[in-house]
Amino acid sequence: MGVIEDGKGTGTKAGVDNNNLLETHAYTEDYKEYILENNGTAFNINTGLITLTSASISSVLYMENTGEENMIVPKLIYLMGNSTGGSGDIIISIYKNITAGTIIDGASDVEMLHSRNLGISAPPEGNIYKGAEGNTGTGGTKIISTIVSGPTKVIIDVGNIVMPRGKNICVELTPQTGNTSMGMMVVAEMWIRN
Repeated sequence: MGVIEDGKGTGTKAGVDNNNLLETHAYTEDYKEYILENNGTAFNINTGLITLTSASISSVLYMENTGEENMIVPKLIYLMGNSTGGSGDIIISIYKNITAGTIIDGASDVEMLHSRNLGISAPPEGNIYKGAEGNTGTGGTKIISTIVSGPTKVIIDVGNIVMPRGKNICVELTPQTGNTSMGMMVVAEMWIRN
């Protein structure tokens, strides 16, 4: 077995096996868990209960980054209860960079916005609002859409939506045809990349 000497003059050596491969030791750590343990910048977001009283589209969650660091959203969870009068499917869509809407004008804070590091209480730099029946979000581009049957819990891995400063997402939900009352909420995992 050969050796590689440290070029910095410390006298340490690295082993090289018979196939000329350097002997190494590596430690891997999930980046999100590292962020949580070191910076406290991983967050759980929950709109709280929203009751939709029609079969019309409603904007139910708005997230805008106002900080310097990127916001990352890897997952959204939709919890939908029974519909009174509704039948058929539910449509869920995510829009990027809406420019206006009653979900922004109403600015109703989400019910839960907490760091996953229980020793950190500072909220993220951003505008994070829950919607209501009939809330709108306009001017954006649809980036994700899915159809589900209710009542249900749906976890959508959105593949890390990255929101630099000034960018936003808006979640819209269209209840089942004939709906007159359906409780629902949106839960999001979000973290800040330093």
